Amino acid sequence: MTQSIDVTGLPEPVVTGLQTLVAGLRGVFPVKPDEVLTPQERAAAWEALIARQKHTTVLADDSRASFYEGRDG
Repeated sequence: MTQSIDVTGLPEPVVTGLQTLVAGLRGVFPVKPDEVLTPQERAAAWEALIARQKHTTVLADDSRASFYEGRDG
């Protein structure tokens, strides 16, 4: 089954991003007409999606003192 969405008026970078997203999802969740993924296939698809995500490290000062920094009294 083919479906479409209307992207009229969206900036070109947004359309390109959506196309990239859809292509990526098709790679992780292959279309199986009239068929549901087995639990094993679904788990494998999620694991593949997670493995492709970029890992980032965010450094944040979440100490109690930092919460009150700059406050008077």
